Amino acid sequence: MTVAFALAERNVPRYTSYPTAPHFSAAVTPARYRQWLEALPRAANLSLYIHVPFCEELCHYCGCNTRAVRKRGPVDAYAEELLKEITLLRLLEGRIHAGIDEPARAERDFEEARRGFAELGQPYMATLVLLDLAALHIRQGRDENARREALEAADIFLGLNIGREAAVAMMLLKSTVKFRLATTAVLLEEMAEFMRAAEHDPQLSFHNYFS
Repeated sequence: MTVAFALAERNVPRYTSYPTAPHFSAAVTPARYRQWLEALPRAANLSLYIHVPFCEELCHYCGCNTRAVRKRGPVDAYAEELLKEITLLRLLEGRIHAGIDEPARAERDFEEARRGFAELGQPYMATLVLLDLAALHIRQGRDENARREALEAADIFLGLNIGREAAVAMMLLKSTVKFRLATTAVLLEEMAEFMRAAEHDPQLSFHNYFS
């Protein structure tokens, strides 16, 4: 028997989704998925399977979740969403590395995430990452870097179509940094937290959010 046939007869798992189909349900939320990623050992070897659910034509034996398409539109839209998720994971890596006191890796992750969001045409998300980067730098004692980044973030946000309360928050941040008041990592993180929430709720009250 040849090596090829011997390997073909081995019982191995087929490529599949995770969780596997019988265990996939609405209980597997983005938050649950994020918890699983955060729990992975840092030195673990991982296999990554990316499923693209489109083919030019369907095979008769295929049991995968896919469909035949003749145009590039659905494929390009799917690829863009996939790139967004990869960029979000890079941002998550940055926050994890910042939390376990690995600032060099966190800075690299934040910079990559910021570039990724900018390339995807998501200036709001890219600017949120800039606030994460500013908080990281101020924890390192790199105050001038942090102030410059915080001012840049405030100016970018104020140039976007944001709600009144978000604008108030950014004007407050800008004044605090400009006049060298108590600019702390906690302040920057709280501002970033509020701006994340305000993106989905423009009427969110800045005052009530922290009261």
